[in-house]
Amino acid sequence: MNSGIYQIKNLSTGMSYIGRTVDWSARKRRHLSDLRSGLHKNPRLQHSWSSRTEQDFEFKLVWPEAIERLEELESFVLEECFDTGRLYNAHKNSIGGFLGQKHSEETKRKWGNARRGRKMPEIAKVRQLESRKNSASWAEHQAWMQTPEAIADRCTKAAKSEVRAKAVATRKTNGFKPFSDEVHQLQRDLSKARVVNGLTWAVANNKTRSQAMEEFKFSWDGLKKYQPEWEAINGLLNLPKRASGKRWHERNKNANQNK
Repeated sequence: MNSGIYQIKNLSTGMSYIGRTVDWSARKRRHLSDLRSGLHKNPRLQHSWSSRTEQDFEFKLVWPEAIERLEELESFVLEECFDTGRLYNAHKNSIGGFLGQKHSEETKRKWGNARRGRKMPEIAKVRQLESRKNSASWAEHQAWMQTPEAIADRCTKAAKSEVRAKAVATRKTNGFKPFSDEVHQLQRDLSKARVVNGLTWAVANNKTRSQAMEEFKFSWDGLKKYQPEWEAINGLLNLPKRASGKRWHERNKNANQNK
């Protein structure tokens, strides 16, 4: 069971943060991400985390329970433990939340806008790097991400049209700009220059178009596109259809003998 009451415990001081979740794995990742970036919503827990290392904290699902009983159970646990003074929680009663609730795209966008622009403090960046260096869970995660199963899973998700559309929309929202017209024009100019230089070289050296394409690295599409422009300036293109060489001469010699 992946739902229940979880605990984030400071092993140095014994202080704990109690919460409930329908998906412990995802909730743990969210807590770690916020704490490592210095953006956790609980300031007491964040301050304690920032003054210590990641190894000083234990993340544990202490009481697995069905989703429909979580709110009642969390209220009971907080009521029993709050007066001890050993909790980071700001309230001794469950104050609701969004447990299991599906959020609209508009709500997600507003949350994203609220978080966007908030920069991670430099000390948080240093502590994040230090904690990851010594984190067994982070090393295990990185190793798993390189497995064929994880790579295949990421490729499968990325191939979905809705995932690609969401990625494009996110990049636009974040102010990402595609290649400018100037860049596209520069690419076209470079492609044209390769074709023009290749054809000029081929005529001067009695080479074929295939040899020019191999020498100047342009494609048949580029040749079809820019050859008319070259011919408008230099006249009709007149190149050998095949490369001249030992095999070409032998083939012509044999053909003449057969005649």
